[in-house]
Amino acid sequence: MLASDLSSWNMKLMLLENGSKYPIRRTTQLEIDGEVFEKGTKKAGGEFNSAPKFFLKYAEEQWYKFNSTTY
Repeated sequence: MLASDLSSWNMKLMLLENGSKYPIRRTTQLEIDGEVFEKGTKKAGGEFNSAPKFFLKYAEEQWYKFNSTTY
């Protein structure tokens, strides 16, 4: 992905299960030349409260594959 500014990205990961949606909204961590300038943020949707616990664990594992914006 190309970016014209040096900032973290807003992202949403959506876990889908039989028509139900379980979102996690985050901003990526911003790294420039190995130095962290902004820590990422995370907010899991309330839908995870009534879901099996492994749903959130799996969604977070997937999220961390895309956690950093590196320049």
